[in-house]
Amino acid sequence: MQDAQYRALQGWIREVQPMLLLGDWEIWLQRDSCAGEAWAYVEVAEMRDTAWIKVAGHAFFDDCTPEEQRLYLAHEMVHIITAPVLQVHETLMGRDGERESVKVYATEHRRVVEQATHKLARLLAPALPLPDLPRTEDQEAPHTLERERDVDMRTGLWHLTGKGAS
Repeated sequence: MQDAQYRALQGWIREVQPMLLLGDWEIWLQRDSCAGEAWAYVEVAEMRDTAWIKVAGHAFFDDCTPEEQRLYLAHEMVHIITAPVLQVHETLMGRDGERESVKVYATEHRRVVEQATHKLARLLAPALPLPDLPRTEDQEAPHTLERERDVDMRTGLWHLTGKGAS
């Protein structure tokens, strides 16, 4: 992530925090890309009101439209709001994570929360300003992505799909 991209994205996060009632949180953009095939990812330390957001490196800046960037970022910000809900199954897994019934519950719980988070993000995103993020300087022609498969409904995870996905 280039410096201009980092500053623009961190600025957008700061701008929308109060709009999402997260003004008292410390939300930081991490410079390293998120692992796997996710467009964006957030880690939350709810006891400290702190969160760290990662995006999919050059692909996020070069392959996503501003509307998609806003949706993916809103999705991660909603995860910050709903973090206590996910803590339920993490606490349960910590107590008795070896029982198969607990594993099945935790997997299903995560999937349902991910679906609800995406619906909330789709509802909220249009009310947020579009991010004005610079593209990567050494970018080639934009990649074409298949948008309808961004969320794996079985796992509830976001995936890069189509040409140029990395």
